[in-house]
Amino acid sequence: MCRLFIVEDEEIIREGIQKNIDWELNDVKIVGTAANGKECLEKIETCMPEVILSDIKMPFVDGMELIQHIYELYPKIKVVLLTAFDEFEYAKKALNYKVSQYVMKYEENEKILEAVLRAGNEYTASLNQAERVKQSEILLENKILRDLLFYDEKSEEIYQNLLNSNIKFLYDNFFVTCISNRNLTQSKHIRSIAEGYNFFEREIRILGLEIDFYFCKTEQKLFIISNLPKEADDSFDKFIKILENLLKQKEKEWQCNLKASVGSIYNGLEGISKSYDEANYIMSLYQMNQYFDRDKRTVIVSSNDSVSGSANKKTVEQIVEYIKKHYWEKDIGLDSISKDVHLTPAYISAMFKKEKGINISDYIIKIRIERAKYLLMTTDMKTYEISEEIGYVNSQYFSVLFKRNAGVSPTEYRQRVSGK
Repeated sequence: MCRLFIVEDEEIIREGIQKNIDWELNDVKIVGTAANGKECLEKIETCMPEVILSDIKMPFVDGMELIQHIYELYPKIKVVLLTAFDEFEYAKKALNYKVSQYVMKYEENEKILEAVLRAGNEYTASLNQAERVKQSEILLENKILRDLLFYDEKSEEIYQNLLNSNIKFLYDNFFVTCISNRNLTQSKHIRSIAEGYNFFEREIRILGLEIDFYFCKTEQKLFIISNLPKEADDSFDKFIKILENLLKQKEKEWQCNLKASVGSIYNGLEGISKSYDEANYIMSLYQMNQYFDRDKRTVIVSSNDSVSGSANKKTVEQIVEYIKKHYWEKDIGLDSISKDVHLTPAYISAMFKKEKGINISDYIIKIRIERAKYLLMTTDMKTYEISEEIGYVNSQYFSVLFKRNAGVSPTEYRQRVSGK
């Protein structure tokens, strides 16, 4: 229904326009009237018409001033001018403000109705066009974001498209999240972008995280390209928690089990494709393992607590086993462990701490110190030899770590356990 506002200083004409035309029959609703432009401007914000039917010559604020204000403040509203014969040349000035229709003040009612209906159709068409433009921009943005998932330094066209778009990355570090469910319908998939964006925006604002993000979709997967100022386990952990909450919320709403995988944090635009490759690889491992090897699932985040919980415990057990076999290697750490379990360093760090109550680096030290104690009790190896045996090149550093964990130096420990 078209929303019409009538502005006319002559009361008899104003009331005649209201009563002598069957507006309701023609799907038009009169939402307000005013005797001059000033009164119209005071009322317009509360009733928000789509079309204004206005006289030109009026006291206080006349029709010309009114349409100038309308053009500047409410550019979507269409204006139909009522003119007298001697005002037509005057009305031509209104062309500068894109007046929709002109109609003679004493014209037949049908002519006035036709002018208002044409203006109403123009209003609807402009909204449809704006919506089409918006949809076109969304599709273009989605294409650019998808292209960035495959970005390399030679992709000059992708870089130029990014510069010319509304996509503005605030920071230099990126990581990619992949969300997948084969049973997610197209309508839910599309809706998930808007809902997911609003959910993340609200939660990130509440937590005060410095993370910017963009959503893009393919046929079966939804991707989040996240952008942050520096690598920070704390921000990453909180992001994972937000992701878990989102999946749980959508699982209940859509009656499906969503999965998500997260790539590592990388610097520069080319890092987007690297993180994407990791996230996609992890997701593909999970999907394959459903059929071939359930014991080595690498689910990162699941909307199902029992699935993600059991998968996390199995992964932590795998990490513990790896550390026990490789604790003596000098380069053992998050990077080498993450390659073995096919998960991101930041994620396994958070997962291990959650399951074991200790950081991975501290756990490696713990295993090494336990091995050092065993060697001090059962062998005559010198301190520097034990240090090298368990992975420390610097024996002084080893002694400091040993005393920090055991409360005494390696020499004092050997004396105590030997009874000397």
